[in-house]
Amino acid sequence: MLCHRGCGLIAVYTNSRKKPCCNKAWQQCPTVKAKIGQANSVALKGHKQSEETKQKRANSLRGHVVTEETIEKIRQGNIKSHKEHPRVPWNKGKKGSQVAWNKGLKKQESLEIISRESEEYSNFRKYRNRVSVRTRKTYEQFKDEINPNNLPIGKCGVVGAHQVDHIITVRQGFEAGMLIEIISAKENLQMLPWLENALKYDGKNLRKTNKENEK
Repeated sequence: MLCHRGCGLIAVYTNSRKKPCCNKAWQQCPTVKAKIGQANSVALKGHKQSEETKQKRANSLRGHVVTEETIEKIRQGNIKSHKEHPRVPWNKGKKGSQVAWNKGLKKQESLEIISRESEEYSNFRKYRNRVSVRTRKTYEQFKDEINPNNLPIGKCGVVGAHQVDHIITVRQGFEAGMLIEIISAKENLQMLPWLENALKYDGKNLRKTNKENEK
């Protein structure tokens, strides 16, 4: 059976619509790649805009006046959000000068720095952001399996906080060319205390800094 998109490749996967596909990721299909490339080339050539369109764009850039009613709705929404998701400062109840939990922290294995000007860095950022979105959806869908004990999730330095950790890291997945679906799959996710998650860095410096924070 061939891919329903007409690329001519053998179908190895069936999508949610029960249609045969050559790849689990629809973006990897040659037909889709060709359409995206053609659309990008057309977009790069540009097109002439009418004076009316130019005027609309100019007016939109000037901003718009927000009514008092809208401001009040936003304020009430923020109040409701803070009540439903209260945040406790990591240094609440501590006195004196505080030392950041990650002060002096160094990675055990130095990764090659990707230049921000390179195309690879741009691709990595897109990959990382998509993994983050997909991981959040996977966690919400399989929360009972990933976090059966309902452990609290929080940032580093928060007492008792846990984090959703990728067993195969995002950087490793990007360099190996792994699909986003694989990196974000529930089998690749686990719950770790924030300290254990951070111990992927220099554990000696981290333990020392953590003891100083606990005093």
